[in-house]
This record gives sequence, C-alpha cells and structure tokens, in this order.
Amino acid sequence: MRQNCRLTCATAAREHGLWVPPHSGTHVAALRTRRAPAGLVGHAPVVRRWVDDRHLLPLDLTLLHAVRCLGVPGSAVLLESAINLGLLGLPEVAALVEDLPETWRRPLLRVRRGSQSGTETVVRLWLESRHVRVQPQVQVPGVGRVNLLVGRSWVIELDSVTHHTGTEQYAEDRRRDLELRRAGYTVTRLTYAQVFHEWEATRRALEDILRRRLHRRRI
Repeated sequence: MRQNCRLTCATAAREHGLWVPPHSGTHVAALRTRRAPAGLVGHAPVVRRWVDDRHLLPLDLTLLHAVRCLGVPGSAVLLESAINLGLLGLPEVAALVEDLPETWRRPLLRVRRGSQSGTETVVRLWLESRHVRVQPQVQVPGVGRVNLLVGRSWVIELDSVTHHTGTEQYAEDRRRDLELRRAGYTVTRLTYAQVFHEWEATRRALEDILRRRLHRRRI
C-alpha cells in the first residue's frame, strides 16, 4: 500500500476466501498504471481510483483481473468458487465477461453452481468443450454423491490431500469405487497434481477413455 498498490487476481481471491488454482507471484494493481513495483505482477485494466481503504481490491475487480491473467480454466475456478460461496450470481458473471473475446466468454458463461473444487471445474469444462454430457454432484444409490458423471456410465472422482487421505477415507473411497464398478460404471480417480501439474498426460488418458466410448454404456 505504501507503493500505491492493492492486491488483486489470485492473490486477492485467496483473501476473499475463494478456492484458488496454482499461480506464481504476488498479483497487484497499481493506481492509474499497469506498471507494478519490481517483484510484483501488475494487472490491467488500470484502476483509476481506490474504492475503499482495504489492502485488496473488491471481488468484482479481483475477478476481472483474474480473467485476463489466468485464462479460462483458472478464472473459471475462481468464478465457480465465488458462485458456490454465494458471493456472485450468474447475472454478475455474465456482466463480468461481457466484453471479453468470444473464445473466452463462451466457456466462462458455462460456469455453474455445484462444483466442490477447482479440479472438478477444470475437468468438467474440458469435457464440455469436447461436447460431452457431464453432470456434477450426481447421487448414485448405495454410493452417495459422485463428483462427475460423464455420459451414462463414467464416474470421475477428484481427490484432494485434504479430503481423501487417512485410513478411514481411503477405505470409504475404495468401497464406493467397488459399488460403482459393481453397478457397471467405469471409475476414474484424479488427483490435484494430475489436473494442475500433469494436465497434458491426464488429458491424453481421458481422451483415450472417450475414444473407447466407455461413457456411453447403459447401466
């Protein structure tokens, strides 16, 4: 703040309580210029005046900077997190992305309520970009909610270190997988690292499953 900057983009989004994808650097907005002090990541559009005395920008400006900085997958994660927390509605999302290029606006208008993690958002949007039917958070008898149901018969579960470690959770996840396979589903588990750090290899594996049409089997 002494250097006339405020936090924005992914750095501010974390302080707003959003689920934040991997990113590097400290992201700031400098008043009336895109240039930021050395070691900080500056952002456009330029802020003409501070709207309050806080050390970070309001959520709408934070997200606008994030869309232009993180691209579609990363900003979709932030938008869906804000929606799920009740901080943003779909009309606000539409207004936020209204002036973006069509190649960005179209996929970002597909954000929705219900995704439980950024990994779920990224995988779902990629599948939808392939014109594959995906349903998030589907209730399966004897199993409970699954993260993504792809087509008729492919379940994708997105694991995290926070919620999928420990002996009891490990055992419960395997019980669920067994019940799903027993019912005829194909089950794929993906980790945070596979989605955010090893995406190219993960994408190729998912494409192979799609080509084999395992998601179209009748249950």
